[in-house]
Amino acid sequence: MSDIMQRIIEERRRQDAKWGVQRHLPVVWSAILAEECGEVAKASLENDPSAYVTELVQVAAVAVAALESALNPPGRCGNPGCHCCAQLCPDEIPEGGPS
Repeated sequence: MSDIMQRIIEERRRQDAKWGVQRHLPVVWSAILAEECGEVAKASLENDPSAYVTELVQVAAVAVAALESALNPPGRCGNPGCHCCAQLCPDEIPEGGPS
């Protein structure tokens, strides 16, 4: 289990290095996660065990990122320099502000 968790942690670090801290609305996270699940299905249909494992790790890491975003919403601590206060992407902010 620890090897699996380590792979997920390493993938989360890779994602943050590539994209920065991401804060999205749940509907956006759902779309990102669905796209990643599609890649798992594709790897399984192509009978590619290596890609299948890689994509499963990416699904788990995206799910963790979505949880991080949900549990650390913008403005939570009041310090705009903190990761938990990272802003939603401007085109995702609903009228009246984030909820």
